[in-house]
Amino acid sequence: MKSNIKFALTILLVILAGIGLQLLFTSHEEEPKDTNQSHVRKSVKRRGADHAKRSRNSKLAGNKTRASLADKEVSRIRERPNLDDLDESELSKLQKAVLRELQAALDDNDLVRARKVIAKFHAPKSEGGLAGEVPKVMRRQAIGTLRWFGGGAIGDMVEFMADVDPEIEEEAFASFEAAIEDWDVSDRDRSSILLTVMKSLHNGERINSLLMALNNMRNSVRGETITGILNSGTAEAREMMQEQVELYTDLDVKTVEDVGKWIKENPDNEWDEEFYGAAK
Repeated sequence: MKSNIKFALTILLVILAGIGLQLLFTSHEEEPKDTNQSHVRKSVKRRGADHAKRSRNSKLAGNKTRASLADKEVSRIRERPNLDDLDESELSKLQKAVLRELQAALDDNDLVRARKVIAKFHAPKSEGGLAGEVPKVMRRQAIGTLRWFGGGAIGDMVEFMADVDPEIEEEAFASFEAAIEDWDVSDRDRSSILLTVMKSLHNGERINSLLMALNNMRNSVRGETITGILNSGTAEAREMMQEQVELYTDLDVKTVEDVGKWIKENPDNEWDEEFYGAAK
């Protein structure tokens, strides 16, 4: 009896060993043999495509839960300005009145009215304007108001990015940089604004930072934006775009002609409008 059991166990071990060897050889046979550079690039591109899909799905899902994230975004970027925090001791009666109008527009979340009030900064005094007599405290309040409206006010911030006061200029740029990535801005509007700014921007660090907005555009819009910067940007913008064009396209894209070819070879996807268009 014991010999039969021992014989049966021996047969079972042989069978299991055979199965193990078969699995071992099969796994080796299924390993990819292509380990050259082309294979590596294909793998990278596949991972990039998967990442793009995940990013798209994440954004689309984010649109559905945007209201729940709004408070965090507001606290991080759009801090509502308050006149109680301002020193109005050196302001004229007219300046105080304009400042109150700006606060009222902010309190009512009325961007159109806020724009009209800011327009008074340069309007003649005969029309109730300040004729350019706008103290720093008022310009800072204007930037804070525009920042509250996010992407909807991105074009209005450009004026303050050329302020003579370095602090005001820096605040305006920080607000602009945050707004250009706002979900309320479509990639086409983002492109138009970026092209406008690149025609007058000379600061290399800021140019480099704003070029990252190219990552948030569909291929056709990205390619057209790159071409626009290479053709009409400042000397600094053109130089930096030339250096970085490969980062936003493919490794072999270097010239305007290459960008045009890249656009044709990399058409937009059917979901791009939903993904890159302004949030609904």
